[in-house]
Amino acid sequence: MKFSTELVEDTGTILAFFCTKDYKFPILLTTQLLSCTLLSFFTQYYSFFILVSLVLFLSYRKEVVKETLYVMKGLGLQITQISRDGSCTNLFIDNSEIREVIIKESMTPYNVRVNIAIIQVKASKLIIPFKDFEITLKEAKQIYSGTRSIFIN
Repeated sequence: MKFSTELVEDTGTILAFFCTKDYKFPILLTTQLLSCTLLSFFTQYYSFFILVSLVLFLSYRKEVVKETLYVMKGLGLQITQISRDGSCTNLFIDNSEIREVIIKESMTPYNVRVNIAIIQVKASKLIIPFKDFEITLKEAKQIYSGTRSIFIN
């Protein structure tokens, strides 16, 4: 995973944070698809194995490989996600809708993950950029201080 920060304009009005995943050939996915295909030929449950193969393949294509958080002074935040198949999703949050930007820790059975979270004024759920990436505490502090400096000034 690569993490980078870029000041888009010299005036300090747009700040961008990028996370990208390195492309690796999916050996595990290939073996799973091959085994499901072979099992479908030798059993009477061929439709089940073909369905499992299709689900595995489609979930692999929808994996997020690049995510960008744009912080725009006076406008708000934009989160852009690009998946492995090339599809792009954008989410824009107006400056008036943002109550707070926080650093959030979540526990899994094996580790503690650090995330950035955006609390909206009227929404009941958190918006978490870079949730598909494991960012470090140093990177989370960099995102937090960058967004706070743009919003406060």
